[in-house]
Amino acid sequence: MTNEEKKRIKQMLDYAVKSYKEMSNREDVFDKPCIKIEAAARQSAAFNLADALYQHKFITFEECCEVWAKVGFIDSAENCPYKKCSANKNGKC
Repeated sequence: MTNEEKKRIKQMLDYAVKSYKEMSNREDVFDKPCIKIEAAARQSAAFNLADALYQHKFITFEECCEVWAKVGFIDSAENCPYKKCSANKNGKC
């Protein structure tokens, strides 16, 4: 895979996370069902994108885990074995 392709994959993942965070941070209207549904859909899209890219070996599990952590799909777990993952904070994923 070329550096340009890696860059584009990173941009896709970053956009998916940003899109979810923008919707989930809308506290002024978050009590509306349509906003909750859209935030859940964007969270799921980011999760599924990372999972598909990992399953097809375009990204590492650490990169996949990082996206899952950013969109709140995984809780902190003690003794995370993935030390290089930027989602790892003091031994917790």
